[in-house]
Amino acid sequence: MEMVKIKGVEAPISRLAMGTSWFEQSKQRDIDELLEAYYEAGGTMLDTGRFYNGTKTEKFLADWLNRTGMRGKTQFTCKGGHYFVNDNNEHFPEVSRVTPKDIIDDLHFSLNHLGLDHFEVFMLHRDNVDVPVDELVDCLEEHHNKGEIGAYGLSNWTLPRVKLAMEYAKKKGYQGITAVSPSYSLATVHTARWHGCEYVNDEYAAFFKGTDATILSWGSQGGGYFTESWTRENAPVGYVQCYFNDENAEKLKRAKELAKAKGCQPVNISLSYILSQGLPIVPIIGPRNKEEFKVNLKSLDIKLTPQEVEYMSLRSNTL
Repeated sequence: MEMVKIKGVEAPISRLAMGTSWFEQSKQRDIDELLEAYYEAGGTMLDTGRFYNGTKTEKFLADWLNRTGMRGKTQFTCKGGHYFVNDNNEHFPEVSRVTPKDIIDDLHFSLNHLGLDHFEVFMLHRDNVDVPVDELVDCLEEHHNKGEIGAYGLSNWTLPRVKLAMEYAKKKGYQGITAVSPSYSLATVHTARWHGCEYVNDEYAAFFKGTDATILSWGSQGGGYFTESWTRENAPVGYVQCYFNDENAEKLKRAKELAKAKGCQPVNISLSYILSQGLPIVPIIGPRNKEEFKVNLKSLDIKLTPQEVEYMSLRSNTL
């Protein structure tokens, strides 16, 4: 698998990062097989966070590291500063935790529970516009200097707030914001599935060309919309409002058309779409088993032409 350099991370990371938000002990066999296939293919980076799956994810990953001997061989991107989520995965968005105190608590909680001394990448999971960016960036730089964070960045922040943070870091002579993690995919989203999520378009993503920041896009395959795994009847709460709209129906139709011509699946077209933008990007993928991962992996071999990108974006109606 192709490797990517992120400023602040000593070793290059793999082009595809593995999302772990659904990981838990009850799915151990599928996850073990999935991660084995991922690492055999050259994958290196797991994406996690303190409140993933109501804290079940980090419990699973700690056990996995101990069982498999992968401690020291695995890179991690982690997030802190999420609003409160309890052990039953119930969300309480009214309890904002985007403060230096909460961020440090999350950082140390995750490091301690995973048995690590640092994260390759650590990002703020949410934003709170009532908190000045200087307080938050100062906090990240401090713990970068302590060796607990390699690269640091921002997840689910609007572009104006990202720019403020980048400008402040530059003015202070800090390492700076070298990772951003919105949900960037082929999908068009009008209504966020979860509170405080930032679903972005090509214009947002294009800003990072020529900067020090790499995009680590979560929901990089439109939450599975282009796999046609979900219907209006069986989709999770909030999913239908998020992804089922006229634009995505047309994009799925076009993805099927291109997939037939290229001998692949529509989900490959959706992932190839963001990989064909000429951006510094590491998509975070979310396959549920090794078979789905093998399908994802094929996307790396599919390149869309500029004309095909325009067609899939709906900016053009012809190839």
